[in-house]
Amino acid sequence: MQKKKIMNKKIKNAVNYLKNKKIKIILLLALSVGFYSCGDDAEDNPTSDFPTEDKISIEQHVEQPGTLCDILEAAGIETYNVHKIKLSGFINGNDVSVIYSMPLEDADLSDVQIVGDGLSTSDNILPSNLFNTKIEQVALPKTIIEIGKEAFEKCNNLTSIVIPNSVTSINDFAFYGCSGLTSIDIQSDNCDVGDYVFKDCSSLISIKGSIGRGIIGSSAFEGCSSLSAINISETVHQISGNAFQYCTSLTSITIPQKVSSLGIRDLNNKLAKNPFSGCTTLKEIHIKGSNPPETASFDTYINITLYVPTGSKEAYKSHSIWGKFHSIIEE
Repeated sequence: MQKKKIMNKKIKNAVNYLKNKKIKIILLLALSVGFYSCGDDAEDNPTSDFPTEDKISIEQHVEQPGTLCDILEAAGIETYNVHKIKLSGFINGNDVSVIYSMPLEDADLSDVQIVGDGLSTSDNILPSNLFNTKIEQVALPKTIIEIGKEAFEKCNNLTSIVIPNSVTSINDFAFYGCSGLTSIDIQSDNCDVGDYVFKDCSSLISIKGSIGRGIIGSSAFEGCSSLSAINISETVHQISGNAFQYCTSLTSITIPQKVSSLGIRDLNNKLAKNPFSGCTTLKEIHIKGSNPPETASFDTYINITLYVPTGSKEAYKSHSIWGKFHSIIEE
């Protein structure tokens, strides 16, 4: 009954809005489709379908997880008008649905704690589909330990992101296809990067901080064609297949001492898909380990100089793949 009253009120408000604008055809369409209540399924009510006469900025504390919808309704706030939000307190899956329904351009969630609800959210994990793709600026919760799969997939208006030092894992496809992303600040030096995390972030120029904890996933930075430098964490032991494929601005890379394999194993247990395939401007590879790591074949061995630790040149020269490099220099 309460939802019906809310729906009727929304339709009445919409009718008055559209009458004032004299848009009779849209009025008929709107009445036939209905309007969104923040308690409904956000995926069935895309924000682009609603009139956005006024852009609203709100600041709100949520003490009880799952109550953001009730708070907004009590204040008479329509989610489809909220373009900027600053939240504090505790949120769960119900609140995530409300946030997703907003055409947000700016979101400050730095003082939010994500609480597991047994369904769509887990404690301190940034969930998938938290933001609409209109998002331009985000302050992530300071307490999160993971960024969920596809969390910002194809958020093309997002230009920069700061990864808090609490984060230990950025999961698959988290920033996939964010073509407007130019800079990343990774404040944690203990953060795994999953598969396809930054794939096709073609405008990405700089990454502050080091990447990886143990593994850098397959195609993690594939197609980051503007990225000219990257710092791999000293704790990384595996760089997976195509991790930096088609990073066509990358000129130099340093392989940490603990890295034991470059590529991904095929059905015959052989390494394939070299991480640096298609890196056409790569000129220098600096390897810190005295023992040559296992690696898949490179595209070329002529135009790249291989730098190895003092006293290890012969080990690299006798290796079946590293030995193919025309220029091997100790440093």
